[in-house]
Formats: sequence, structure tokens, C-alpha cells
Amino acid sequence: MLYLKGFKTNSNDSAIALYFYLPTGAIVPGAYNTTSLPPANSGIFLFYDSEFYMGSGAVIYGGVPSDVPGGNVIVNIDSYNDATHIVKGTFSGTAYDKNENPVINVTNGSFAATITP
Repeated sequence: MLYLKGFKTNSNDSAIALYFYLPTGAIVPGAYNTTSLPPANSGIFLFYDSEFYMGSGAVIYGGVPSDVPGGNVIVNIDSYNDATHIVKGTFSGTAYDKNENPVINVTNGSFAATITP
């Protein structure tokens, strides 16, 4: 499992988290869908109140494997440099609200992170 988390750049009131199930254990470019379940390439997208991990906040929008139709956030790993440990990618799709209603279009999301081996 690969886990990336980051706060908004202009404030610390909310954050994004991306989880990737890596079938081979290696970071491999490709599409990771929030409607897929392991052992396929699958992912989880969360946009949440920064207090979520402290127990008092909540997920604002998410994309997780579930039986609820209509939502899917596709998180793409576009590249991974094994020498520098930098992973880059994009994400887009339809995310759910806290009541699992597919309500928000996520467009043009991107990320770049240094992975700690």
C-alpha cells in the first residue's frame, strides 16, 4: 500500500489523502480506480477536515471501493523515479459526499511526492 497525504497550500484546515493498492508491492505507473478492489489496481481518494485523524473531523469528499454506484475517482501514477524516489500523477472523477452521494466532480488534480524508502 502506498499512502500520500498533504495539506492545502494556503491553509492547514483541510487535506487530501491518496491510497494505492500495489498488487506487486512495487510502485507501477497506471490507473488506480476507487471502484476496484484488491488484488486489482485500486485506490482511495479522501478530501477531509484536518482534524479527521485527531478523531474530531470528517471526510468532506471521498472515493472508496463500495457498492454505491455513480462515483469513481481515478488516480493515475504517471511516473516513478526509483533513483530519486519521486512519484508523480493525476486524479479526476466523481467523488462522494459524507452520505455517499456522488456529488462533486474532481478535475485536473495532480500530485508529486518524494517517497521515503
